[in-house]
Amino acid sequence: MEILNERFFSTKKSLARFKESIDRLKNCTQESDRSFFRDSVVQRFEFTYEVFWKFLRAYLDQKRALDVSQIGNPRTTFRAAHLEALLSIQELEDCLKMIEDRNQTSHTYDETFAEELANQTQLYATLIETILSRLTL
Repeated sequence: MEILNERFFSTKKSLARFKESIDRLKNCTQESDRSFFRDSVVQRFEFTYEVFWKFLRAYLDQKRALDVSQIGNPRTTFRAAHLEALLSIQELEDCLKMIEDRNQTSHTYDETFAEELANQTQLYATLIETILSRLTL
């Protein structure tokens, strides 16, 4: 249970920093600073995504007693969470889209995509926050 608590609080802390970077980007008035804040949002999205899916996997293991040895990646984790009624079908679809966006950030840096992702991140932050709020430790 200790690992689950650690992952939960790590995810909450990462989410808070992610949301902070989104707010700083929204409030950025200097165009010269925009790329810096946008890149910060993308980086914090990547990190938050990683800790979130790993927390969800640990949750399935410890709270739902699933054999997670067969759940080794984000896609199977999100699908298992949906099957366990932890995610709605819309949340599952959004999580699967989040995987695609995360994978695209790690393969190449594209300014246009980074800008599109930065505009999408509020949805992901809200999605993660909503899911976390309904899971009880």
